[in-house]
Amino acid sequence: MKHYKAMVLILITSFAFLPVISSAQGWGPATNLGPNINTSAIEAGSSITVDSSKLYFTSDRAGGQGAYDIWVSEYNNGWQTPINLGSNINTSDYDLQPSISSDGSKLYFSSDRPGGLGSFDIYVSEYAGGVWQPATNLGPNVNSAEMELCPSVSADGMRLYFESGRAGGYGLTDIWISKYSGGSWQPAINLGDSINTFRYESEPIESNDGLTLYFSSNRPGTLGGYDIWQSANVGGVWQSPINLGSNINTTLEETSPDISSNSTKLYFAAAEWNGGYGDYDIWVSEYQPGVEEMSANTIKQYNYSATIINGPLHLPADKNCKVFDITGRVVEPTTITRGIYFIEIDGMVTQKVVKVR
Repeated sequence: MKHYKAMVLILITSFAFLPVISSAQGWGPATNLGPNINTSAIEAGSSITVDSSKLYFTSDRAGGQGAYDIWVSEYNNGWQTPINLGSNINTSDYDLQPSISSDGSKLYFSSDRPGGLGSFDIYVSEYAGGVWQPATNLGPNVNSAEMELCPSVSADGMRLYFESGRAGGYGLTDIWISKYSGGSWQPAINLGDSINTFRYESEPIESNDGLTLYFSSNRPGTLGGYDIWQSANVGGVWQSPINLGSNINTTLEETSPDISSNSTKLYFAAAEWNGGYGDYDIWVSEYQPGVEEMSANTIKQYNYSATIINGPLHLPADKNCKVFDITGRVVEPTTITRGIYFIEIDGMVTQKVVKVR
């Protein structure tokens, strides 16, 4: 089976690993977005607007300008027939992986059109006068002689995440970030080995509050070829990612995550799922309330020195105690493995613990 990355000519070799899955992430069973979005062709790489009224996505369906084009569908009692974004965005080459800014005025995407710095570069188009303007290359602080793919702009427009196979990374492709300052995008930096591995890390998307990073990877621990993962930002540091579990990930391939502005809907592409229309379709999962959580803002406050433990976690038996992981989810104290945890005693978070074994 071909991975979505086949359209950018990356050869992927899959290995089998024992999965390490977080089983209670709160994401419900996914539903297909239906035949107005999905066809017998490939639909993937979606980007939902902040008000969830428009969905931008990639497709190689008939009626486009080139090999892969960017399309948009509007929601009006259901997703409407998509419209091709036209020749200011799409070319006879590959135009992929849109990311719409929160104000709807800028569209970032990848393309292998002539005139770039590498095999694929990141471009931006601005919406003015009722039309998308000709796209411009983001230049050498973002793009390189290698391949830059899957751009994703943060809600405040100040951070641009993307995937690259450039030198200085940890694996086959890594996730990088460029920050906007002084009127321009600054030299990109690698997100580090808490996110990146020796395999492929790709298709990053930051939640609207900046506290969660979703991405796809074929790292050790996947259920299939590619899975969707999330990492929590604690004190400005991205933590070790966790797998989103079996409502999202399967033994097939799940890629291209995108999160709604209120973090209640996760859009993603899945390959050859039952009930789909083509090779890759776009699906959506809704976050199900009921999993007891500590808010991410509360977690962020506790960036103090941690207590290191290398054995069982001992809690006072005469107190009302809860243990939260870095995503804010309540966990059973007797089942915790290596990682960072927060201890709440009688309604007050009192301790940060790092379990090393």
